[in-house]
Amino acid sequence: MDDIDSSRAARISDIGELNKETAHIRAGARGAIRAFRSTRKRDAVALHRTLRAAVKVNRKVVKVILHDARDTVAQFHEARIESARETDEQLKEFVGILKKDVANIRIDANNMVHGFAEEQLSRGIELSRMLKASTDAITHDVENLMEGFAETRSEVKAEIDGGHEVWQRHEHNGTGRPAEKKSAAHAVHKIPKKAPEDELEAKVLKIVGHSPKGITLAKAGKKLDIEWRKLVAPAKRLMASGMIRKKESSYFPVL
Repeated sequence: MDDIDSSRAARISDIGELNKETAHIRAGARGAIRAFRSTRKRDAVALHRTLRAAVKVNRKVVKVILHDARDTVAQFHEARIESARETDEQLKEFVGILKKDVANIRIDANNMVHGFAEEQLSRGIELSRMLKASTDAITHDVENLMEGFAETRSEVKAEIDGGHEVWQRHEHNGTGRPAEKKSAAHAVHKIPKKAPEDELEAKVLKIVGHSPKGITLAKAGKKLDIEWRKLVAPAKRLMASGMIRKKESSYFPVL
């Protein structure tokens, strides 16, 4: 029983010690808490002051940055305007040069076209002259050929007529009258044509003789360089003499 009491007393003593230690610890904790609170308050005040100072500094820095940014933007804007102005001037200069080049090209093209047209006209005139000269030469040669052919044909026809007359005389030689009758008839049929009365008739007869396919008085007058109405009377006289014939408006040589 004594052991129990002593043990209980010891426990109570231990508990008292523990209570003292606990109270001491609580007192230390309260002091620590008070010190922490005081320190935290001081630190908070210091941090708040530091933050305010930092904000002020940052505001100044931000102001400086904004000012620099505005200056930079303003400089960039001015530089862009100046660059745009220079670009516009260069573009205007380039457009002016381009317009001059286009104008020069147009002038050169027009000169080339006019030169080509003049050359074509000159060549056309030259070719026309050459063609006219060739045509005139061919016409002259054809007229010479037709004139030679007409003369040769007349000579051949005269020879054939003479041979025919000789043959008829030879066939009726000795009979007298038949030969004389046929010769007379042939002589009547072959009455020689009279010569043209004047120079104009001769010209009309010549140009009609050179036109076996027929020719109008208008064309004849153009070739003879004579007003065609002046050829009407000579043509009528030649028709009356049997030297030419007329069909519709064209005149033909009598073969």
